[in-house]
Amino acid sequence: MTATPLTRRDPERGTNPAREEAPPEPASGRVSEGERPENPGEPLLAVRDLKKYYPIRRGIFGRVEGWIRAVDGISFDLYEGETLGLVGESGCGKTTAGRTILRLQEPTAGRILYRGRDL
Repeated sequence: MTATPLTRRDPERGTNPAREEAPPEPASGRVSEGERPENPGEPLLAVRDLKKYYPIRRGIFGRVEGWIRAVDGISFDLYEGETLGLVGESGCGKTTAGRTILRLQEPTAGRILYRGRDL
């Protein structure tokens, strides 16, 4: 009886040519048609026109001179089994959006629905 090696490596590619598979497709961030049921029902989390503004206060009496728009009108639906990633430059409002969705901060405007219930 002769033993055959379990793996053979291609020195140039570092792979086993007998077990080569197609590389995985890059994640697009969207659910394909086949992954979502035909009638998904209501979303697990629905965010509609979420806004969070912070006042700019000046003077001894702290009058409001303007507003900083940390989050300005984001909307999305998240269904069961989906994953959401917030990506953006430093200071663009990712953390503020997350904290506002979790109601750690009160939103200036917009609606946040979890399983159809308004938070």
